[in-house]
Amino acid sequence: MAKKMVMVGSALCMEALAVVEGLIFCKEVGFPRVLVESDSAEVVSSFAKGLSFLASIDVILQDGLAVARDVGVVDFVHVRRTGNICAHAVSQYACGVSVQEVWFDDPPPFLAPFILSDKGSPIVS
Repeated sequence: MAKKMVMVGSALCMEALAVVEGLIFCKEVGFPRVLVESDSAEVVSSFAKGLSFLASIDVILQDGLAVARDVGVVDFVHVRRTGNICAHAVSQYACGVSVQEVWFDDPPPFLAPFILSDKGSPIVS
């Protein structure tokens, strides 16, 4: 999924919003179990523990946790940036889209080289 988000205050807020958007998508599609991966240790920790010490993401966090409860089983995992190149490529791609794009069966062509290079990367830190 690629969706352009504008007027976001910080990279941390953007990452937290991306998690919430992903959870909303999973809820709408009906996924009963979701693994959320992020290279932001702070975002993962906040969602996993259910609390944040930063006011800038607290409301986003609470919204996301409410959606996560509706989804079912949601696990949050921190991954190294090098193990997250597909997500980074999608976020860069999303900067140039005007409407939300969703891919179910086959990945979009721009993502294929990143998927191939990501196959052998160590991801969990």
